Amino acid sequence: MGRVIHVQRKGAGSVFKSHTHHRKGLARFRSLDFGERNGYLKGLATEIIHDPGRGAPLAKVTFCHPFRYKKQNELFVAEGIYTGQFVYCGKKATLVVGNVLPLRSIPEGAVVCNVEHHVGDRGVFARASGDYAIVISHNPDICLVREPLPFPVFFPVRFLKPCFHVLCVSRNIYIYISNIIKKIHALISTF
Repeated sequence: MGRVIHVQRKGAGSVFKSHTHHRKGLARFRSLDFGERNGYLKGLATEIIHDPGRGAPLAKVTFCHPFRYKKQNELFVAEGIYTGQFVYCGKKATLVVGNVLPLRSIPEGAVVCNVEHHVGDRGVFARASGDYAIVISHNPDICLVREPLPFPVFFPVRFLKPCFHVLCVSRNIYIYISNIIKKIHALISTF
């Protein structure tokens, strides 16, 4: 006579099911298009909303459609964004909290979030509430980004439309990270 353990009960569902009916949508960037690759697009943060099942708020950002006479609504991570703020997305956007930029346009030492891994995946790394990544170094072929993990993450520069909310970074952290980078480059050069 066996017993139905807790994990077996979870497999059946019932009270253990996730309530996803009221979710507002996926928090991700605009799909990469010509305007974002070569210039910038201007959007307006119309409201800050709560998404059930998510710890952080979301910002609903409205863009003009690049080809048709209509509006596009996107849900962005709302870290530092306020209602009525203009959000600029693209290669030539300025370095301001809330704007979306390619990784190669962001200076070393900047704290960022919601980083893409491949072109057009619309944000994969540093997405949780309070999570961040730091741009450590730029090379011609790779860019080094550090998350609060025991290892750095390398991104090939050609893959990036990484988009970030730029915050601030202290000089002490940057000096510490630059020393780590020198050690990493020394290890890489030995292979």
